[in-house]
Amino acid sequence: MPETFTCPNCNAPLSYDGKSATITCAYCHSPVIVPKELRYNTSDTSPASPPADLVAAWAEIHTLAYRGQKIEAIKRMRESFEVGLKEAKEAVEAIQQGQDVQMSSFKVITTRTPATVLDAETTEHIRRLLRAGNRIEAIKVYRQVMGSDLKSSVEAIDAMDLGFKALDGLSPQDYSTPAVTIDAATAKKIGIGAGAATAGGGCLASGFVIFIILVTVVPILIAMASRGGPLNEPWMRINPFGKARLVTSFGGEGTGSGKFDDARYVATDNNGHLFVAEYTGGRVQIFDMQGKFLDQWTPVNDEDYDLYLTGMAVDRNGMLYMAAQGHLYVYNAMTGERLGEIQSGKEHSYYDEVYVGPDSTLYALETYDTDDILHYDRNRNLILTIPNAIDAVTGDSESGVRLGVDGQGTIYALGTSSESVFVFTPDGRYVTRFGSEGDAKDQFTSTYALAVDNQSRVYVSDFGGLVVFSGDGRYQYRLSMPGYVYGLSFTDDGHLLTVSSDEKVSVWEIR
Repeated sequence: MPETFTCPNCNAPLSYDGKSATITCAYCHSPVIVPKELRYNTSDTSPASPPADLVAAWAEIHTLAYRGQKIEAIKRMRESFEVGLKEAKEAVEAIQQGQDVQMSSFKVITTRTPATVLDAETTEHIRRLLRAGNRIEAIKVYRQVMGSDLKSSVEAIDAMDLGFKALDGLSPQDYSTPAVTIDAATAKKIGIGAGAATAGGGCLASGFVIFIILVTVVPILIAMASRGGPLNEPWMRINPFGKARLVTSFGGEGTGSGKFDDARYVATDNNGHLFVAEYTGGRVQIFDMQGKFLDQWTPVNDEDYDLYLTGMAVDRNGMLYMAAQGHLYVYNAMTGERLGEIQSGKEHSYYDEVYVGPDSTLYALETYDTDDILHYDRNRNLILTIPNAIDAVTGDSESGVRLGVDGQGTIYALGTSSESVFVFTPDGRYVTRFGSEGDAKDQFTSTYALAVDNQSRVYVSDFGGLVVFSGDGRYQYRLSMPGYVYGLSFTDDGHLLTVSSDEKVSVWEIR
């Protein structure tokens, strides 16, 4: 709950919400430093209701879970509560099943801790003081907020003053006021190093220029080019060190043509057409490979219920296969005309996934009381069944499986519950598995999609990007992505297609 104290200038009552080290008095409009005992106090002996932002986060977790956005719900859970990955997944799955999960059973991540960096409001307050020439007051504010000694505070303010002067040369569109994260000791070391580098030439001014670049411009550029920053996309297009180069990106959140509302699947017919399908309703939009919108259609199902997609693929003959509500439908990819429905041959069947192999044959996952991998020829005749493909290996059923096949017919199946990739020969014999749950470079935290390129490399979407393995399961590297990747596929010429949580489709060149 908010703390209260009085303004030292006008004695007006002030309310502190625990977010900043300085606040502005609503009566005399002067900046006020929050007393240390309030800023650092993390205890609360009153039986108050949970903070509004925590209640909102809990409601958001439920909403995401109910909408089937399990990945986002788990991520939000871990951001708000002190829970491990396994505990967060179990809680979200319980919410999805309608169980009563209490927020009070989880420990909240403590955010009201002693300041180790300056918040944006205090940083801007110091900046205004320095601009007005009030260096002494700026040192005083820094010392009181950070709890540092006078010498360290003076050095830190001098470094900040240089940084702000460098930033003043940029336009407001180039940056937002950053929180100052460089301490006085680090600033001093950088300054000494810059001075030493130029001492031989006797040019102290050059040393200051290098110093300014190191402590201001470089961190800003890094932040702007990092994931989520305004320069992230341009950097991904020109990054000479990246394993993947962004060729083009298009879309954005919305319901109009060329915009997406929970897009999950992307595929191409390799004739210059790119297809993107949405999870709810199954709307399919058609683009060229440069991202120009061409057309769209929405499938109509015979049953009286909403359509939810669990898989989508397109072959070279222009047929689109859609797994929805347990059915496996066939459409004309360009027109949306429904051409038929594929049957498993069993009395009961439920399709959860569909994949078109490099030879244009069809693979599907049937999950009615089992997890069978089915293989159909080009005429859609069933030619292979791998019964209980995942369950026979793990002894547990999978909540979701994604399929991929390389040019030699090797079958890869990603189990999103076991966080593993299972490998089968073209005739259905189990070979091995790789990957597991964990934080190591070759492990997964929350997988969703899988694709195989023309070098038999296996790409798995996970938190933070894509994890890449060789065909025999050896870890290769990780690819950073601008959002959480829901859909993956490759074109014949080796370009990677992704559709992500930022509601954008991206085309990548793999190096």
